Amino acid sequence: MIDVNNTVGLTGRLGQNPELKKAGAKKDFSYLRLSLANNDSYKNKEGEWVDNTQWINLIVWGKTAEKMASRVSKGSEIHVSGKLKTSVYGEGTEKKYSTDVEVTDFFVIAPVEKSVEVELAKK
Repeated sequence: MIDVNNTVGLTGRLGQNPELKKAGAKKDFSYLRLSLANNDSYKNKEGEWVDNTQWINLIVWGKTAEKMASRVSKGSEIHVSGKLKTSVYGEGTEKKYSTDVEVTDFFVIAPVEKSVEVELAKK
């Protein structure tokens, strides 16, 4: 049975190139931390269209992280599915909260062409 209580699906563009990292006692477990730009538009009081970009933090684990790292780059348009995870860090009154999407699956909608990738890398 599929758990639908905490399911997220998002489409957007990656904000940076993936950098595969290793965790665990033997550094044998792969993970990625990425950000996904999700764009939305709305009309303001003056009737003008305003673009609004939301940046969503992604965490990807294991084989999914390895696959993603080999298939995407900064600017790639992707769809991710997963679940929300909230982390708490800090102590006492200095506690901070971070909500990420823990990605369980993804697919590439539009990879970045090499010429565009070179331009993005210059920024």
